[in-house]
Amino acid sequence: MPARGRSAVAAVALVAAVALAGCSGSSASSTSVTRLPAAQVLAAAKAAASGAGTVHVTGEQGGVSLDLRVGHEVATGTVTEAGLTAQLLRVGGRTYLKGDKEFWDGTAGAGTGDALAGKWVVAGGASDTAGLSSFTDLGRLMSLVLSPTGTLSLAGVTTIDGKPVVGLRDSGDGSVLYVAADGPPYPVTIRTPGATGPPPTFSGWGEPVTVHPPARDQVVDPGTLGG
Repeated sequence: MPARGRSAVAAVALVAAVALAGCSGSSASSTSVTRLPAAQVLAAAKAAASGAGTVHVTGEQGGVSLDLRVGHEVATGTVTEAGLTAQLLRVGGRTYLKGDKEFWDGTAGAGTGDALAGKWVVAGGASDTAGLSSFTDLGRLMSLVLSPTGTLSLAGVTTIDGKPVVGLRDSGDGSVLYVAADGPPYPVTIRTPGATGPPPTFSGWGEPVTVHPPARDQVVDPGTLGG
């Protein structure tokens, strides 16, 4: 269940990987979920994720390390690729990235870091990070990832970290979404054949995500930069 589309800047690609985390569960009991067909498990998952409203996403996808807390029009955390890390915020209708000179030079071009290092950069404009906004709201995130590329089928009941889960296999890419079978059927992880590193893992459903806007003197809108 991969996300649809990636931005040109590597920073956007990092956050796009988070789209794999969007699948989720409903408030149905563990017994009823394990007895449902695949399509109904997914539908129950959508309902539970929407009701929870927030999620904590960690793990790796394609060599990208993720640590993001996402809610409705709010997000906070970090993305790391090839040793380059940026902080991310979504608040007040805007998405921001904050990285050091090395990060910006490596993702947006040599010399970019001279103007952007250590600042909260508004997504869009010269930094070409507008696509980040699609991955920093739980509703939009789910709309991107809850459309299988192939046919869904049940992958059986197993345990992850000692807790029962139900697997949903996508015939398109072979990925398996594991949904909690005990309590609300929230997503637990997505595992894709051939992927390396820890798989995307989802936890903290419903926990508050508190984000404060950065100070104005720490914000750079790349659309206002010359050249």
